[in-house]
Amino acid sequence: MKRQVSMVAMSHLSDVQALINLGELEIARREVNFVKTLILDYPDMAAEVTDEELDGIYGRLVGVKSSSVETIREEERHRIRRLSIAAYRETCLRKGDQCCSVCDCCPFSQAFVEKLAELTAVEGCQ
Repeated sequence: MKRQVSMVAMSHLSDVQALINLGELEIARREVNFVKTLILDYPDMAAEVTDEELDGIYGRLVGVKSSSVETIREEERHRIRRLSIAAYRETCLRKGDQCCSVCDCCPFSQAFVEKLAELTAVEGCQ
């Protein structure tokens, strides 16, 4: 699948802000380096890149072969999801024993979990 460079960059920069807010500075730093490398490799922001090209950039940054890239991304998506749900639970009005395991106790929570799943899906994370 081809993706526009500007959209990939904005997606990763959006993730950086969330990661910084969650205290995940090492992953945030890696995402910023990914965007910098992407822009240096593809200065035309309207250009399109394939998933394989994005995997190549990511692989160069983390120093692994491309077959390991998806495994690392999957682990990071699960980690971000767990951290985000934990952060959301802290804002729940029904603290402690009254709050369920996925924080389904208010109308907003299910929409939150669904949107989070959408944002951390394989297609949504480069």
